[in-house]
Amino acid sequence: MALSSDSTCTNHLYSSQDGYETLHLEKVDPPPPPHSVAEVLDKNSCVFPQWMQGKWEGLSIKGDEFTYRDEANFVTYKGKCLQSVDESEQSGLKFLLYLQTDCGTPTFNCALFQRRDTNIMEFQLGKFQLSTPFTIAAS
Repeated sequence: MALSSDSTCTNHLYSSQDGYETLHLEKVDPPPPPHSVAEVLDKNSCVFPQWMQGKWEGLSIKGDEFTYRDEANFVTYKGKCLQSVDESEQSGLKFLLYLQTDCGTPTFNCALFQRRDTNIMEFQLGKFQLSTPFTIAAS
């Protein structure tokens, strides 16, 4: 495609392929499809630490499975641990989670767990939710 040197569409424009400025279009192969959720779940998993296992107030953890009932927003999240991000118990344990609501909405979230006492755990679920998979290291 050729363009003229000004808005007249005649100056320095000789044909549709020869002019003041020429643009060439070429086919670009599409990027590979993103990983499917099933592939991400198959390739990545982690197990929550032993001290986190069991039933807590509004939260249940068993192996790599996670269930959280958000009473304030009337939402239940169920899913699994995909990757341990930080294992420093000083600043809290951070995990990447794949979660699904009872309505079927899938998300990827970060979560922070801090052991406060033998029977007290602080838990924070990341508000920012990724609705599409992204590259994470295989464990």
